[in-house]
Amino acid sequence: CAGVPEQKDEAFTYAVKAVQKERFERCARAAWTFVEQSDPDDPRYDRGLKLVAQSAEEIGLSWAAGMIYREIAQMRRNPELVPVAVEGIKRIVESGRYDEDTLITSFVAADEFSELPDSLREFVVFHQGLDLARKGDDDWADARFERLPTTSPYAAEARYVVAVRLVARGDFPT
Repeated sequence: CAGVPEQKDEAFTYAVKAVQKERFERCARAAWTFVEQSDPDDPRYDRGLKLVAQSAEEIGLSWAAGMIYREIAQMRRNPELVPVAVEGIKRIVESGRYDEDTLITSFVAADEFSELPDSLREFVVFHQGLDLARKGDDDWADARFERLPTTSPYAAEARYVVAVRLVARGDFPT
């Protein structure tokens, strides 16, 4: 793309400026140029990935954004960006346009997360419990759901999951 620098350091700087100006397509191109020429050991590598993911999300490429956010959170090369990546996954899941198996079943529900703000921790705990309930591991699901504060919006969703399980088993008061 004309105007996007080809050298990695200039491309990174360009991507940062482009995202600030909300020029997401240019940001994505420049950030990807940086990532392609960088090594994961580069301290800016995950920041470059975050710029690609953020731009992809903004232009409607939720699957691509989700995969990149997943990589950032899963690899944990930059602990500061783990909550940012989980927040990105949460936004994508809440949008309804996501790959359940890739983002939730094989990542959020299967991984352990520490040092997340409460709203993100509740998101993770709920989806872990939901995944366990779907697998029929009711005791483990209930243990996850019990970790949710009663004031959490996910607590209401967890109660709904429990109610659906009870109705499905025919285990409800008459």
